[in-house]
Amino acid sequence: MKNFFQFGMGFLVLVFLMVFTSCIYASTSAADQQFIASMQNDYETINSFVINKMAGSLGFYASSGWQDTSSSDFLVGPQIAVGVDVGAELVHIGSINQLPLSALVGSDNLNMPSYFPIPLPVVYGTIGLLSNLNLGIKYTSIPSEWYGSVFYGDHGTGFQAQYQIIKGPLLPSISILTSWNMLKGDSNYQMGINQQGTYTVGGKTYNDTINGTADYNTFWNIYDWEFKIMIAKNMGIFYPYAEIAFQKNYGTLGSVLLANVQQTLSDGSSSNENFNIATSVLPQATQLKYEVGFEIGALVKWGVLFETDGVNIYEGNTGFQLNF
Repeated sequence: MKNFFQFGMGFLVLVFLMVFTSCIYASTSAADQQFIASMQNDYETINSFVINKMAGSLGFYASSGWQDTSSSDFLVGPQIAVGVDVGAELVHIGSINQLPLSALVGSDNLNMPSYFPIPLPVVYGTIGLLSNLNLGIKYTSIPSEWYGSVFYGDHGTGFQAQYQIIKGPLLPSISILTSWNMLKGDSNYQMGINQQGTYTVGGKTYNDTINGTADYNTFWNIYDWEFKIMIAKNMGIFYPYAEIAFQKNYGTLGSVLLANVQQTLSDGSSSNENFNIATSVLPQATQLKYEVGFEIGALVKWGVLFETDGVNIYEGNTGFQLNF
């Protein structure tokens, strides 16, 4: 009887320990899995936020770099101009820390600047067939290379027609311009992840640690058609002008956010996780663009141009043009 009693007590203790251990494990596992699921959702939110900001800028970028020459103000007959410009587009991404994230601290996982610069080198040529008509072609290319922690490369081309509808020695000239532009490219941004924060689930708050690496990859194939109205004044060697443009964008834009991390909660849960977040969006369908610029010179001209959508994109370029 005594042995039976001891056996029974031992069995009850064993069952109690198994149930207790199982409850602790289940609670820990649930919190850990909820944390991982929240990380997945947060990475999707970050990826969507950044790629949609870029979707509003790459159509703008594709149509940029035209120095709208004044060669049509001069002699009747063929007149050729070639030029080279350098500049940059500044895109306002904004702060990732303002996103409604539940598990991640945004800047600890994708530390991107609030304003993202994109360089813009352009070579172009124009020909003035008549006293009021110019045709032009441009080309831009950045070799695909690592520039610090950023891999970037693109290439694009464009064709433009400019027709001057009003001109005179006293009145400002008014021109209409239309262009078709194409831009293809890709980029990769690498960074380390080092987060120490808190995570709350089920009314309980845990300390969390996330360490690892992230790669943010983007790729684009953008086409746009642009229509401009330009008002300018030929003042001899000084040629100031202002333009308003409407553009229609087409194409595709995609991104892949890869994160390889080790996550740990203060309840002792820990695991290695790999996240692969892919998104594909369309470029912003239509945009308005505002431009001001000037040219100085005659046979050799120096030009400066500023462009903006008035909201998130700012761009400037400068260059030289040789006229024949």
